[in-house]
Formats: sequence, C-alpha cells, structure tokens
Amino acid sequence: MEKSFVQKAKNIITDAHEELQIEVNKNIRKAKSNEEFNSLNTRKRELLLTLGKSLGDNAKAKAISEELKDITAKQTNVLKSMGLTFEDLKERFNCEKCNDTGLIDGEKCECLKREISSILLKQCGINKSDLPKFSDVDYSLYSEDYVKNIGLIFKNMEHYVNTLSSQEKHIVTISGPAGVGKTFLTECVVERAIAQGYYTIYSTANGLNRMFIDYHSAKIQDKSSIMEPYLKCDLLIIDDNGILYYLDKHQNEELEVGNVEDYLYEYDVYKQEWKKAD
Repeated sequence: MEKSFVQKAKNIITDAHEELQIEVNKNIRKAKSNEEFNSLNTRKRELLLTLGKSLGDNAKAKAISEELKDITAKQTNVLKSMGLTFEDLKERFNCEKCNDTGLIDGEKCECLKREISSILLKQCGINKSDLPKFSDVDYSLYSEDYVKNIGLIFKNMEHYVNTLSSQEKHIVTISGPAGVGKTFLTECVVERAIAQGYYTIYSTANGLNRMFIDYHSAKIQDKSSIMEPYLKCDLLIIDDNGILYYLDKHQNEELEVGNVEDYLYEYDVYKQEWKKAD
C-alpha cells in the first residue's frame, strides 16, 4: 500500500514537472523561430568545439572566449526583443532539492513526503489546501478565561511542529471538552508539518481502529502493506479518540471496536520493531 502511495506521489511530481516544461518548450520554440538567434547559436557551437581543441593556444582560446561573450550579449538582446531571457529557456524544477525526482540519495525528498501526505489526507476527505494555518486562529471566539491558555497551547504546538526533528517527546496528547478547538489545532499541526516536508498521516481514531481490524483480519502476505504507511510516517495524528471510548461502552455484536490504549501500544511496538529492522 505504501508503495502505491509513493508511486502516485511520484506521478504527481512528474506530471507537475512536465507541466512546467510546457512553458519552457514554448519559449525555446519561440527563440528558435528567430533567424538571428539561430545563426548566433550555430556560431557559438562552432566556437565551443574549436575552443576544446585550442587548450594549448592561450591567445586563440582568449580570442574565442571574447567572441563567445559577444555572441551571448547579442543573443541576450535578441531574446529581450522577444520578451525572453536565457533563464526562460532552461529546464525548470518545482523542487530544486531533488530536481523533481522525489528522491535524494535514495531517500524521500520533502516534496515527495508532502505529496504522499496529501494523498493520505484525501482518503480522509480532506484537501491540503483546506487545512487551517496557525495564523488563522481567531482568539475572539474564546472567552477571556480561555484566551490565555488557548494561546499558550497553540504557541507550544506551533513550536513543537517547527522543531519536530529535534523533539525528544514523541507522543503528545491534546484533551479538552467539545468545541474548544482540538481538531482545529491538530489540522494546523498537519498543515505546518506537511509544509515543512514531513511525511504526515492524519486519521480519526475510528479510522485507525478500522486499519487495525483490516490488519488483523488480512492474510499474512497482505499485513505489511496495510501497516507500512503508518510505520514509515514522520508524524501520525489521531483525532477523535473519545469516540472509541463511547463506542466501546455502547458496542454491540454488529460493531467491532478496539481499545484506544491497546491499539496505540500495539502501534508503538510495531513502530519500534520496524525502526530496529530498518
């Protein structure tokens, strides 16, 4: 399953890169349609070839270099007359870190992690563009008694996600009565984590419950593909934990519900085992 997410994410990155090149190719065709630019380009190639054969002749090499500078200046002016620059003719990349490959030395680039996270979010019915930011919080919605505490909580969580890679605390629990903004806060954390290139999974507790039910009922050969995305993510956020406590008290024969603490403990065990094996 994780592999399919990765491939989908890579395809999105590749498609975005190709879309970016459409404009570049259009610019190149426009430049090549100019006879003067093409003529200068032909002369430049000839000089570069000659320069390679003149490494021992400093005087000749200097003369060629001077002519090349002159040609480049003329080409710059030609391009300017067409509303272009040399930069407009170069291959472009949405991600300069990996040149839109999604990988750096075999490891997932931040851009790939962002796309994987976005795909997983969509499975929860959430679009990344719809996620709130920390700057969106409206403290006027809270009473004076709550503002100070709520502000401190949002500030602390913003600092936490900004320094996630160096955090020693790996489990954070956010609790409070209904309507105080717990889900809004977790969505702010998700938005910031994805923006910073962390492979992030956002799930409701009920969704995590279904994942474990699928995992335990799956065939042995299918188990790893179900669990893998959750093990490889940098950040797992679980919302609505309270719903499982409610369902646990009201479950019937038609409803399969797990215990929150048991599942989180089981997840942590799997995560630690995967880290050791990786």
